[in-house]
Amino acid sequence: MQAFILSAGKGTRLLPYTQILPKPLFPILGKPILKIIISSLYKLGIHSIGINLHHLKEKILNFLSEIQNEFPKLKIEVFIEKELLGTGGAILNAKKFFKEPTLIINSDILTNLNFKKVFDYHFSANHPITMVMYKGENNNVKIDETSQTISAFRIKG
Repeated sequence: MQAFILSAGKGTRLLPYTQILPKPLFPILGKPILKIIISSLYKLGIHSIGINLHHLKEKILNFLSEIQNEFPKLKIEVFIEKELLGTGGAILNAKKFFKEPTLIINSDILTNLNFKKVFDYHFSANHPITMVMYKGENNNVKIDETSQTISAFRIKG
């Protein structure tokens, strides 16, 4: 199992702070969000991580070289985006990375979700993709509860 961390965004909702510091490096209780995520993944046994970068990429690259010292067995592969590609574009840009089952996670979302349960479900369900989502009005994906599959994408008008 490996992970891919989506980290290329500009963090526009947090301007002007994100003009100086990329959102994945914002501290929570003194630790950058990205460090919290990488530490959690490492504890799960994930030692191969891909990450896409764009906005303030040098700051994240410096951080990644520091974290490499803390987790010497961790293999980090970086995918630079010259222009923002969006989620699908980021995955396509890093297609050579996806050689085994991969957890794709955002670099600015912290969760206490039990990823082990997600992995166990995924490997037992015989689906090519397992997507963890929240229920809510702002969710743009419609789920068929019976088959547990995506039945439609809602388009904001």
